[in-house]
Amino acid sequence: TTTGNTNDAMLALLSRSLLRPTSLAKSTKRLVKAQPRHVVRSDNQLHRLVSTGRCSAGPPKPPPPQAASAAVLSPVRHCSAGVCSADIEMPTFEIVEEKPIHARYLTVFDRKVRITSSKPGEAPTELHYDVVGHPRCSFKFAVAFPFHRAQDGGEPTVTVIREYCQGPNAVCYNLPTGGYDPRKHTSLEECVMAELSEEALLRGGQLVRLTPDSHPGFAEVKWCANRFTPFLVVDAEADPTPGTRDAEEYIQVQRVPVSELRRLLVAGDMMLPSIVTAQMALAHLEAAGEIPRP
Repeated sequence: TTTGNTNDAMLALLSRSLLRPTSLAKSTKRLVKAQPRHVVRSDNQLHRLVSTGRCSAGPPKPPPPQAASAAVLSPVRHCSAGVCSADIEMPTFEIVEEKPIHARYLTVFDRKVRITSSKPGEAPTELHYDVVGHPRCSFKFAVAFPFHRAQDGGEPTVTVIREYCQGPNAVCYNLPTGGYDPRKHTSLEECVMAELSEEALLRGGQLVRLTPDSHPGFAEVKWCANRFTPFLVVDAEADPTPGTRDAEEYIQVQRVPVSELRRLLVAGDMMLPSIVTAQMALAHLEAAGEIPRP
């Protein structure tokens, strides 16, 4: 964990980059009393448990249809060397072909995109892109922020996990996260509570979706088709019979004070979906008066 003025400045920049949530009165309309499932094992024991057929199992299914043309966002003026990018019209992007070229847990697609310039007489260009995602999970996953109110005059805490992350080949901090499996889950809310049990060994609590129901989810990274939806879970309890983890999951469960979590967010050892979810949950809790602003 790192400390000091540099981290404080980075954290301030991250906080300002996110939209503040709506009022508590509006947000509590979406509070759902989660049904207790089954949870606890020792918090600091490293597990490896046998898979019970989550979305990593079985042959890949064809991906659901995606938008053939890219959405056009409102232009943002950014000037460099006297040229403003808002003055330069973006071409249009159309998916003309897509096929899987590798499938195991992740699927890699060869996506052909036709790029058509707005300039008269300029011929379209076709480029191939590598795109990855989880078609068996409908390219959707959920992230939980398990918040625990202060007890006996102490500081509020957050349950985090430390897990082996194969990409950076490191043990990193994360929030409970998992893919939406249409064979098991009827909604993202059901998905996130299942992950809370499996990864954080918790159940119940008050569940708050941190985006509108119509929100498509946040894009994971530029070259990935997955999107994640952030959730806040308040005062979940220990689950005496947690869900089973996948065989490849090596996880430790820890509870840290909110002040320590803020440092972890800028220490470089947490995945981006967890960072975004944590920042949105902290902003929501600050607006609700549950925690002080930094």
